[in-house]
Amino acid sequence: MKKVIFTLLIQILVTISIAHAQGSVFNLNTNGNYLYTVQVDNHFMSTPDRNFTFQNLAPGNHHVRIFKLRGRHNPKEVYSGFVSIPFNSAVNAVYERYGQLRIVNILALAPPCYDPYQVEHCNTTVVYQNQPQAVCDAEFNQILGTLNNINFDSSRLNVAKQIVSEKYLTTNQVIQIINLFSFDSSRLEFAKFAYGHTVDRNRYFQTYNSFTFDSSVNELSEFIARS
Repeated sequence: MKKVIFTLLIQILVTISIAHAQGSVFNLNTNGNYLYTVQVDNHFMSTPDRNFTFQNLAPGNHHVRIFKLRGRHNPKEVYSGFVSIPFNSAVNAVYERYGQLRIVNILALAPPCYDPYQVEHCNTTVVYQNQPQAVCDAEFNQILGTLNNINFDSSRLNVAKQIVSEKYLTTNQVIQIINLFSFDSSRLEFAKFAYGHTVDRNRYFQTYNSFTFDSSVNELSEFIARS
């Protein structure tokens, strides 16, 4: 485990030094003594190794496939799934036993204001080029107040969906509404609904921390991958 952590730290330092002008980066470290090959979308690293770095990735969901090599036998696919890559970020992951891919951390490679969709005001109202504008802070606070005064999740969910159907939100605003719900089922249903009304979908992975169960995170991630 110490070796894995050390390897990831080296990858992170290298990533930060070279990736500023090259888009996002996906670093993958594998545990154990086996050698692997990895494919991300149409980019295939065929040289067997235990550590992989994919650079210049656009923000969005990317299909990751991992193949284990065993002697002279043909490579065996041990993982296939989607990983959400945010804008101008380094996503560091570890492939673990039994086909599990764990995201260790996600590091921003530039301040949020460098997002090409964003025009101005890092810490105030976010404005995006060629995209619908999210509601301003004053209007959003009114929305929060209305939803907070509703006692039951089912009623709060119906009202929230009705409000959002005619507006656009930032990911941070979506998270604040998600956190008003008491149950994961309500959080998940709203998160799915609000995804199509979010101006910065490349940051939607930040909603994952609002869920209690991994199954909810997995279901939302699969929903986003299909969208």
